[in-house]
Amino acid sequence: MNITRKLPDDIVSKTSKYFKIGKIIKDNSGLPYLFIKDLSLGLYEFEKKEVTAYEFG
Repeated sequence: MNITRKLPDDIVSKTSKYFKIGKIIKDNSGLPYLFIKDLSLGLYEFEKKEVTAYEFG
C-alpha cells in the first residue's frame, strides 16, 4: 500500500537547492564549494534584479 504525503514547500525548496548545488559540485569537482555557492547566490540575485551597477573609479 502506497501512502502519498505533501511535504512543506520550504523543505522541498531547500532540498532542491542542495541537490542542485550537489550536481554542480559533481560536474565541476575542481572548483571550491564557496566559489560555487557565491556564484549561485550571485546568479539568483541577478535573476531577481537585486543587483546594482558597478561604478568604476
